[in-house]
Amino acid sequence: MKARLTGIVCAVLFGVFGLYVFQASVGPNILRLPGQSTVKPIINTVMPEGWAFFTKPADSSVVTVFDAEGGDFSEVTSPSNAEPQWLFGLNRESRYQAFESASLLMGVGQESWTPCDETETNLECLERVEGRTAVTNGGNLKTLCGDVGLVAEGVVPWSYRDFSDTVRIPREAIVLEVTCG
Repeated sequence: MKARLTGIVCAVLFGVFGLYVFQASVGPNILRLPGQSTVKPIINTVMPEGWAFFTKPADSSVVTVFDAEGGDFSEVTSPSNAEPQWLFGLNRESRYQAFESASLLMGVGQESWTPCDETETNLECLERVEGRTAVTNGGNLKTLCGDVGLVAEGVVPWSYRDFSDTVRIPREAIVLEVTCG
């Protein structure tokens, strides 16, 4: 009985703490918690990332990876991490490609990217990219080697959702000449 009561008290305290963190990070709204104006500066000091610690912006770009060997592009983006082959997220190997592609782009300037037209597909945008940007893959697994195309896709704005068959549209593309060493 005592252990159960302790669990309930901890759950309530954690829930109240989470509610205050959420309220401090979402900005002005109609909900007002007791002592919110006093607690908000403390929460912002202790947890400056606020609710963003738990979430990723829905409108952030997603990078799709293509193999560019032989002049033809074929998508090689890792599948979803929540599939049986990855033990429903327990095996984190599928997440490595995002880290690897981000590390390849370190030091690559924005001027190397080619803007995509809103009516283009990923492949059409990649085919317009002129030249290759040379980079070195210093990662452990080295799954991305040779010519690799990357397309940064943005979310279709909500107000235009009825005009598009896809959720994401290409924003910019780059083709990398990756040396694995």
